[in-house]
Amino acid sequence: MGNSIDVYWAGSIETNNNGNINNDLLFTSPKPLLQYLKKTYPLSPLTSPHPNESTPVAHYFQCPAATSYLKNIYIIESPVDFTLEIDKNNLENPIMFYCTLDILKLRSFIDSFFSLSHFYTFFTEEKNLKIEMINPSFHNTDFSKNTTLFEGSYNIGKWFRGIHPNFISHKSKINVKKGEPLYYIKFNTNKNIKFKNYNLSPELIQLENNNFKYKHIISKTPLSKLYSLFISKNYHKRILKEIKNNLTGY
Repeated sequence: MGNSIDVYWAGSIETNNNGNINNDLLFTSPKPLLQYLKKTYPLSPLTSPHPNESTPVAHYFQCPAATSYLKNIYIIESPVDFTLEIDKNNLENPIMFYCTLDILKLRSFIDSFFSLSHFYTFFTEEKNLKIEMINPSFHNTDFSKNTTLFEGSYNIGKWFRGIHPNFISHKSKINVKKGEPLYYIKFNTNKNIKFKNYNLSPELIQLENNNFKYKHIISKTPLSKLYSLFISKNYHKRILKEIKNNLTGY
């Protein structure tokens, strides 16, 4: 089967007013965290007065235990600048969101609980590949320091849905710059990941909506049952065929 896995990805923004925005100019392929860390903490820091001197942090990212864990963790970046401001004393308008796109949904202003509608939809031919969402703890940004991601995982070979990240804010005002990390994703495999981009066609959006709506109609359905239903209805084959018909080539 080789030492790599093809992971198909598409970016989309679900706005409150305009439906889905599938402008692929806004989205970038997930970037490897380990590559970022090795560049940030090089073995021979350019700023060091001793060119051959390395820092303990740099050696950590050469450790087999660390590299094995970090190998398939990727950074999901913000496609735009935005500012989130929550004022719990303003009951009429408790949240202000400054952005060129309406991509935030307030879930509870009491808990400062919100979700971002900027999401990626991953899929693979492998039927046993889990993806996890992880807090972006290696980045020191206003967003990473002052929000908590609701982490979770599911099998991207047996379920088709966009990742809709949910957060709790710990600060009344948070600024995010384009390109800053919103969260990390981790693929639970030792194989190399090969990303292939595709466009979310109307048929793929419909199939994704079927999955999403089923969970709301029949709530608290275990993932194992959802996976069995997904396979029994040939969703895996139907989705894979449609994805391959809509590959972008990058």
